[in-house]
Amino acid sequence: MTDPQPTDPLADLRTQLRATRAAAERLAGDASQAAAAIAGGDVPAPGWRTPRDREAVRDELDALVDLLRTVRALLPEELEQQLADLLRQLL
Repeated sequence: MTDPQPTDPLADLRTQLRATRAAAERLAGDASQAAAAIAGGDVPAPGWRTPRDREAVRDELDALVDLLRTVRALLPEELEQQLADLLRQLL
């Protein structure tokens, strides 16, 4: 039986660094193209957001709604009614 070839940690590191550099260059190119498109007035296609982006937006909206409910609960009834009437007039 032969001993397995010892791996060279530096060679593995070099391989990983090359792969990381290639990925970073691709990302930089994508970001550059996206920035140029936005600067040119292009609008992203529908559905460009990832599920994580949608979750973040939903979480922010939930927090805003909770804040508004808290503020509403602190308002006196008379002021709440006046604000509701004002909003009806605006709409």
